[in-house]
Amino acid sequence: MCYFLLDIILFNDRHTGINIADAINNVLSDFNIKDNTLALTTDNEFAMIVCRRLIVQKLQCEFDNIRFSYYRCVAHILNLTTKQELEMINSSVEKVQNLMLKIKVSIHFSDDLCRLYKLKIITYLKPELDIETRWNSTYYMLQKMQKIENTLNLLAADYPLIHSLYPSTDEQQKLKYSEFLDSYIGQEKYSQNIVAAPIYQKIEEYWNIMDKPSIVSAVLDPYAKLKIFNKIVIVNVKSAVQKLINQYEYQQTSPISNDTKESSIKTARKFF
Repeated sequence: MCYFLLDIILFNDRHTGINIADAINNVLSDFNIKDNTLALTTDNEFAMIVCRRLIVQKLQCEFDNIRFSYYRCVAHILNLTTKQELEMINSSVEKVQNLMLKIKVSIHFSDDLCRLYKLKIITYLKPELDIETRWNSTYYMLQKMQKIENTLNLLAADYPLIHSLYPSTDEQQKLKYSEFLDSYIGQEKYSQNIVAAPIYQKIEEYWNIMDKPSIVSAVLDPYAKLKIFNKIVIVNVKSAVQKLINQYEYQQTSPISNDTKESSIKTARKFF
């Protein structure tokens, strides 16, 4: 399988579903590949869902492209489930965010932290902030917090403001997530539902949307094939794949008018 970047678009308009769909359609037209477009994968933001609907309507109207598929990004859904799970320790995470931010924006605190590293003769590690749009950044922030914990303790001892922002012993324990979960296991009233419920809730929101489109991609994965499905579901799986094959066969046998081809070629950019 080959993949490459078609274009980089300067996007000055508002990021609405209509504007995004128009921009994508223009690129597909420029490269004369509208009739060969198979699928679109996006995150779960509302504008992208509107964008998908408009592109489907355009392809079906112009090319009778019934084989076009839309996929919600699984990685984005997993990221949303992780955020849901982190709400269990949200107050502790916010405290680390405030601490890291205070040190990063203050030249005085940053310089003193660097000085403490030099005194201990260890490699300087900068505090790290999480960013809403950068996946895994919360994990990296908490990981960095653990790595520089000893040096931060020294800084907190020198400055009351840093000490007031510093997570308590109990909060630090929660931030060491695997140890935090182990503490639940040791309790008599421990239930896996405490941990699993938030994750299950978020996945359940998207499962009905993800289920059908993901079946075909799972079957075509050489590693998975049919072995990930039970006997009852396999019947529906085979039906979904066969339906897609029939759509492709129909597309192959349906003639495309010369007018459509000529109009498409005229709009194509000459890059080479």
